[in-house]
Amino acid sequence: LNDDIFGLLALDAAGESASPEAEGAQAYLIAHQSSNGGWGFATGGNSDSNMTAAAIVALRASGVAGADQTIVKALDYLKTAQNSDGGFTYDPASMYGTASDASSTAWVLWALTSSDVDQSTWVKDAHTPVQYLESTQAADGFFQYQAGSGEDAFSATTTAYAVIALAGKTLPLKVFSGTGQQGGSSTTQTFGFRIEAQISGICVGVAAGPTALDIV
Repeated sequence: LNDDIFGLLALDAAGESASPEAEGAQAYLIAHQSSNGGWGFATGGNSDSNMTAAAIVALRASGVAGADQTIVKALDYLKTAQNSDGGFTYDPASMYGTASDASSTAWVLWALTSSDVDQSTWVKDAHTPVQYLESTQAADGFFQYQAGSGEDAFSATTTAYAVIALAGKTLPLKVFSGTGQQGGSSTTQTFGFRIEAQISGICVGVAAGPTALDIV
């Protein structure tokens, strides 16, 4: 299911939500939602908050309504992963521990934002997800996986997750189409380019398009 979730999200970001491939991935995800409302890494596996949140984000971006029972059941599952500190654990049924972490909490906030859910209403023992996520920020500015865990090789990624969530954003951050970036100018411009090898030039040319992606 992991590849279907992120494949659908990539198609959403490319402005291809109505493509046959996107519609197929959407239908597959809906058909393989677990009875508890969540999704896991693969069919038949345990549900977890990360894959469930990512599936919600992908399905919402592809046009599934927030009031659709698929989304409603998925949000209900996410509530079972919320701890008394307001944060979320990866798997509420895990034998390896169920402590909250910044990454899982950020992903759930993405799902809430995509579903137009007021994050402040998700309170557990007087604590909100935003409060927990903010508590994991270190004095140096980066976000820790868990409060007090310190900096690690994944801290930059965890920080990126948190920044998106705390800014009230969700994925995809931008949607591109053949006429340009959503919300931006669709005016076609002409750009010159030159490709250089280590010793000599390879080619010089002109490309038309609204973004550098067209040059590529």
